[in-house]
Amino acid sequence: MNAIGKVRLVFDEAAIIDPYEQNRNYGSFILIDPETNTRSPASLPG
Repeated sequence: MNAIGKVRLVFDEAAIIDPYEQNRNYGSFILIDPETNTRSPASLPG
């Protein structure tokens, strides 16, 4: 059920994402599936 993966995301608009170590508010995000409304537990930019 739990897994670690690597993905490349492309945004329609600019996204403010900092390294988590520098800014905990903008250094993480969640991904939401628009069809099922399920979300990922945690996502960190690499």
